[in-house]
Amino acid sequence: MEETKKFISPSRNPIKTNGKVSYWDAQRAWSIIRIKQEILNEFPQLKEKSCPIGYQLRFYREFDELEKALKEIKKTSGVPPVLFWFFKDKRN
Repeated sequence: MEETKKFISPSRNPIKTNGKVSYWDAQRAWSIIRIKQEILNEFPQLKEKSCPIGYQLRFYREFDELEKALKEIKKTSGVPPVLFWFFKDKRN
């Protein structure tokens, strides 16, 4: 992990939640992700205005690469990453 980043970790139990990605007309893309209350409850640092929060997204095309990365993340950061999937909502 980069030295300039301090990863935040959840405060309680693992959670599973679904949300929506919203369309942003100016970008002409589905690019706005609204964070659900369950996540905000787990990461109270997200509610603090005093320090900007960034994110790091990694995408591995192969499970072998992902497994190697998870081992390295476990060694270096000690904070489990958030698993995140995109899916098409069949209700629409």
